[in-house]
Amino acid sequence: MQENFSRTGVTRFNEWRQTSSRALVLAGRRAADAPKCLSRRGTARAFRVPPARRRCFAPRSRRRRRRGRHVAREAPDPSVGDTRKGSAMSGTGQRVVVTGGAGGIGAAVVARFVAAGARVMVCDVDASRAAALAESLGQPDQVGACELNATGVESVRNMVSTVAEAWGGADVLVNCVGIMGERPAPVSLIDDADWGRIIDTNLTGPFYCMKYCYDLLKVSHSPVIVNIASRMGLKASPTMPAYVASKHGLIGLTKAAALDLAPEGFRVNAVCPGPIATLMLESSPGLAAKISTSVPMERIGTPEEVAEAVFWLAAPESAFVTGTALSIDGGLSA
Repeated sequence: MQENFSRTGVTRFNEWRQTSSRALVLAGRRAADAPKCLSRRGTARAFRVPPARRRCFAPRSRRRRRRGRHVAREAPDPSVGDTRKGSAMSGTGQRVVVTGGAGGIGAAVVARFVAAGARVMVCDVDASRAAALAESLGQPDQVGACELNATGVESVRNMVSTVAEAWGGADVLVNCVGIMGERPAPVSLIDDADWGRIIDTNLTGPFYCMKYCYDLLKVSHSPVIVNIASRMGLKASPTMPAYVASKHGLIGLTKAAALDLAPEGFRVNAVCPGPIATLMLESSPGLAAKISTSVPMERIGTPEEVAEAVFWLAAPESAFVTGTALSIDGGLSA
């Protein structure tokens, strides 16, 4: 009984296969490629592919390229240099604007780009300090300086005009402007003026610089914006509500701008430094030693290490990186 049943099943399968193949040949299709389904009687019936899906069965040569609002960009070739849209330069030839560039991390960023052959504009609220840094680097043809109060729209516009007159545009904007605040206090006791000053400097200032430098950057073949945020933009600390809020906001602004500007070829990222060897820490060895014990790598970072990360984010090697917040904190945010 079992043997007869098996033979009957094989016979029916062979009959179905022959019938199905003939039907598909008549329809101008290959049995191996065409979708099919069975009727209740076990015979093949035609399956109509919806127009929207029919394109996937057509040969590549017959497919039409669909053009939407934005056309996909090709991956840049670092060896080509600044010769086509989407390519990136590595230091040499780049035009770099550094806000808050006269000291600390900003000065290290300036020095790193200058060493790579970039032209750099040092922008700082302390104009004399910015000019002194530019002069100390000994490259007058590469480094300029201008006064910038990032919290004032008119001052930002004047800075943009200065850069436009000098270079005609820019390739990289690095926003290092920022303050910690002088009086730590919980959210219930923070002074209103301190709150406003910290938010204006750390969040509104970079926003103004990004907004009004857009026209400078859009002429570049590979425009880049890097914002200096903080580890506290990823993880809060007590008694610093304004600073924590401003750095969280700056990371959010970075991500929003990355999405807005990616179709235009911009890359927008942030770096989030942990404890860094600043003048304040260098003048207080005991404080530096205490802070270093909380760092998994058991040391304080250097401005040069942050500058190296900024330089990488502006280089061809990071051409597919945008909208990220890169931690440089010795493992504190792990």
